[in-house]
Amino acid sequence: MKPFIRFTLTHLTIFSLLVIGMLAVTFVIGMFSTLHPDAYVDGVMSIVYVYVIVLFVHLFLLLIKRTTRFDAFTLPKRWFEWYKKSGVFVNVALFFTAITFINNIMMLTGIDVPKEGTFAYTHLLVRTLIVTLAVVISMHRDVIETFKSIKAHLEAPADQRRLQRREKRNALLQTLRTRPLEASASLFTFITVSGCLIMVLTSPWSSPKGGAPLYLSLTILYGVLLVITLLSAFLSRRQTL
Repeated sequence: MKPFIRFTLTHLTIFSLLVIGMLAVTFVIGMFSTLHPDAYVDGVMSIVYVYVIVLFVHLFLLLIKRTTRFDAFTLPKRWFEWYKKSGVFVNVALFFTAITFINNIMMLTGIDVPKEGTFAYTHLLVRTLIVTLAVVISMHRDVIETFKSIKAHLEAPADQRRLQRREKRNALLQTLRTRPLEASASLFTFITVSGCLIMVLTSPWSSPKGGAPLYLSLTILYGVLLVITLLSAFLSRRQTL
């Protein structure tokens, strides 16, 4: 019973933190803009949908491991190693892009009702914060180490700081050239979140409409970014041959 209790408590804690964080974020956003009547329900259900899938996958892998000799967690372990190496921002971008792309298709095909007005943009921002919160919780040790490295960077001599900034720029450019999936997701997330912030902040004067055109434009945007990053990676590999 102990492993089951530990499993249950772990997932209850994570789920509760995600819901509390989402409610707090939605409340704060509601102080600056008018929320959709179903804003809180949509936020909770978006967490429930994803978490139910996570639980089923986890339980399925546990069942395979306990009923067979096959180590069903080999692939998840490899994926988790890759997840840890990718970093917080890239993981946020990948999850945000995947969820947004699927949601865009649902909006455009009539499975879901397109959000209208300013709420369409605040809905995307809430999603970003929920994904960020989930990644931060799962990578809390890495986040702590990141803050420590930032503190060490600020306390380092000027020459060393310049060298570190140059190394980070080179690493970023290398990612953009050789890892199209991560690059396209990162660019898409940065552009989308920046655009949503601008639309929400200027909403008293611009009166954004949102709706199906917004989700179509986001889908096209990601398609263009993916093609560009794929071509960049292809050309970069040809140059190195």
